[in-house]
Amino acid sequence: MGQTAIQKYIEDYLDKNPEKAPLFKKVKSEVNMEVMIFKRKNRLKRFSKIATDKSNFKNKNKRK
Repeated sequence: MGQTAIQKYIEDYLDKNPEKAPLFKKVKSEVNMEVMIFKRKNRLKRFSKIATDKSNFKNKNKRK
């Protein structure tokens, strides 16, 4: 996978300011979590039938 200019810039910045790395990692993990939630919501909107099928399937398994 190619490296974007933004990723390269961030790496250069962290090389120059190593004390900011832990804070950056925390923010990065929060951003990744938000992106995952956003993608999940969009997938559920687009494929609502699949989402209901899955929940019905889980409920059937719980009853056994």
